[in-house]
Amino acid sequence: MKIDNLNDTLESGIESLKNMINKIISSEELDTTLLKKENTALVIVDMVNGFAKKGNLMSSRINNIIPSVLNTTNICYKRGFKILAFNDEHSLNSIEFNEYPVHCLKETWESELIDELKKFEDIKIIGKNSTNGFIEEEFKSWMSLNNHINNFIVVGNCTDICVMQFVMTLKSYFNKKDEEVSIFLPMDSVETFHSKEHNGDLMNIFAMYNMSINGVQIMSNIK
Repeated sequence: MKIDNLNDTLESGIESLKNMINKIISSEELDTTLLKKENTALVIVDMVNGFAKKGNLMSSRINNIIPSVLNTTNICYKRGFKILAFNDEHSLNSIEFNEYPVHCLKETWESELIDELKKFEDIKIIGKNSTNGFIEEEFKSWMSLNNHINNFIVVGNCTDICVMQFVMTLKSYFNKKDEEVSIFLPMDSVETFHSKEHNGDLMNIFAMYNMSINGVQIMSNIK
């Protein structure tokens, strides 16, 4: 990649950004009554204490979506959808700590699902040792046992990292097999962190746009 003129790039980029935002904010509500319970699953990504409550990678932005994630989960639970949760968990020797501070150590409070979601029975919890839950062997086994599911509602964090990597790999998996799949991403139930170099709002927009042009259906919320 080469940027010849930064000002020109920024100027044209603003117009592109406006178009992305307009595309995203026009998203509609997902009516879950239109989805068959036997073909639908809710996937919760990294709604663990270490990201939502306290820890080196805790973000208040993640904490703020707890009510929305809880509402989304409650709706899916009442519909009888299968529910699966990825919990980030690492050993002290995790290679991921070369890029990120130590977080969500296995068998610690940080790697546990937040209390608000523990009340839902029969949630399938899968620990993950990378930013992409799809590649966990336990998830592959779950997919084999649930190969009739072709509707996925995905919530959690971070929109531009673990969520996006999972849904893009999931979509690619079905594309490779030439099979139809519907992946829904409710905007009110996903979030990412904010820092000086990582503008949370911008990263959300870029990630949602990227997912949308690759076949993921961005929704405002679900009902």
